[in-house]
Amino acid sequence: MALTPGYDPFIRHASLPDGVLTGLIRLGDGSQAKFWFLSHHLTEDNGLTRFELPDDSVHFVHGAFCCEVMLARQPADAKELVEMIRDLDGDPF
Repeated sequence: MALTPGYDPFIRHASLPDGVLTGLIRLGDGSQAKFWFLSHHLTEDNGLTRFELPDDSVHFVHGAFCCEVMLARQPADAKELVEMIRDLDGDPF
């Protein structure tokens, strides 16, 4: 699947036919986290993002993003990404 640059220079993504946005977040240590994002525009709630980290652990964020996944800064590593998404979980866009 061809990924295109996202709003953040360390994120690349692609839209699936059902409207889910999928992509990769390049972490500062060179590893990558995968994500699948369903915007609130396509649901009757605040939307949902699934993150899969390099160690195959899975984390979910409810709300937080509007039209694409955007982060305040590039996470240094998977641990920092988890901290960032925990802070975002449940926050409306």
